[in-house]
Amino acid sequence: MDAKAEFEKLYELTKRTVYNYIVSKCFNIDDTDDIFQNTYLELYSTLTRRTQPPEDPFGYVMVIAGRQLTRYYSFIRRMRGRLSIDRDPAGEELPDGSFDLEDSFTDRCTAEQIAEIIKEKPLLTQKAFFLHYKRGLTLSETASLLGISEASVKKHIYTTLAEIKRKLEKEDKNG
Repeated sequence: MDAKAEFEKLYELTKRTVYNYIVSKCFNIDDTDDIFQNTYLELYSTLTRRTQPPEDPFGYVMVIAGRQLTRYYSFIRRMRGRLSIDRDPAGEELPDGSFDLEDSFTDRCTAEQIAEIIKEKPLLTQKAFFLHYKRGLTLSETASLLGISEASVKKHIYTTLAEIKRKLEKEDKNG
C-alpha cells in the first residue's frame, strides 16, 4: 500500500467533517488546529505501518480524532498544575487568537475586539460563531453538529451580534 497516496485520499475525504467534529467537541476553540494536526499526524503514522487500507476509512479517521481529543485534554489537565499556559516565561499575558468575522461591524472595529467580546461568551456560543462564520456552515449544519436546535444557534449568534452592536455604538458615542 502506498501510505502517502492513501493519506492524501483520506485527508481530502475527511478533513472538513473531522475539523467540524473537533470544533464541536473541543473545550476551547483555540485548541482545534492542534488537535486536527495531531489527528492527521497519527493517521499518517498508522498508515505507514499498515499493509492494507482501513476497511472503513471514515470511521478509522474519526476514531483517531476522538482519541486525539482525549489525549490533548488529559495532557492539558496534567500540565495545568505544573505551569500557567496563559503566560509566557516573562510573566506577560499571551495574546488570544481571533475570529475573522465579516459583517457590518468590521469597518468600525477590529476582528480582535470582536473576538474579545465573543471570548466572554459561553463555549457553546463561541463554537456557534466559529462554525458559522469561520467554517462557513449554515445555521442548520451548525445546529446539527453542536447537537442543539437551529433556533438555539440563532439565539446564541443573534443575541451576541446585538451585544456587539450595542458595545460598538456605545464606544462610538464615547469615542
